[in-house]
Order: sequence, then C-alpha cells, then structure tokens
Amino acid sequence: MSTIVAYGAGKPLPTTLGSSIIAPILVMDGGKSPTWMRNSMQALSQTLPNASYRTLDDQTHMVKADALVPVLEAFFTQP
Repeated sequence: MSTIVAYGAGKPLPTTLGSSIIAPILVMDGGKSPTWMRNSMQALSQTLPNASYRTLDDQTHMVKADALVPVLEAFFTQP
C-alpha cells in the first residue's frame, strides 16, 4: 500500500484519490528532486488508473522548458 504525502500538508492522500479519472495522466518528477518528492510522484502515479510516470533526468522540481516540452508533446500527440 502506498502513502502519498500532499505537498505542505503532510497528510496521506487516499489511495483511491483518482480512481474515477479515466483520462490519461502524465505524472513527472525531476531526477534531481528530493527523494520524498520523487517517491510522492511515483506513488501518485500508482493510484491513478491511466497514469504514466516519467522522471526527467538532470532536472529538479523546477523543470526547464527545454526538458519539459518534448515530453509534453509526445504525451499529447500519442495515439
């Protein structure tokens, strides 16, 4: 069972958080982000039924546009 920590709140989110969401969702983190942030994003992606999880290498949680744009373009143009 995964526990997700809401940013700043410190309270676990329910594992059924996004169970009714049917749209594809892209959950991303930066490879240089703090471990707790990366763990939270990975756990969040596991609670969403149609989520894809992606780590952007060499990025912090302040992701640079040149790293973000190609990933978003690929996500939004996938068949």
